[in-house]
Amino acid sequence: MKNPFIVGDKIYLRPLDMEDADIFVSWLNDTEVRQYLGMTSPMNRLREQEYLKDLYKVEKRINIGIVLKDKDELIGAVGLHDISLVYRNTEMGIVIGNKSYWSKGYGTEALK
Repeated sequence: MKNPFIVGDKIYLRPLDMEDADIFVSWLNDTEVRQYLGMTSPMNRLREQEYLKDLYKVEKRINIGIVLKDKDELIGAVGLHDISLVYRNTEMGIVIGNKSYWSKGYGTEALK
């Protein structure tokens, strides 16, 4: 396991790294993967690296990778966005970018 933050039964959650940029670019340029993400413009490596570089500078969001324990393979991400300590609310987002792992319960486990 690479830098585990939370360990579950089939997956673990870990911070995202710059090395994850290429895999996210491939996911985010796939029409099926991004259809519910609200993204309309194409993604490239530079743009994704900039996002990852600034990811942990913003205290109002938390994004972590979803990784299969048995293969140590990044398959998606889950995050909290626009965290409000005053109003005690947030927006939650999740993506399983690798479509071969859709409908297998990994997203559900990540949310737990």
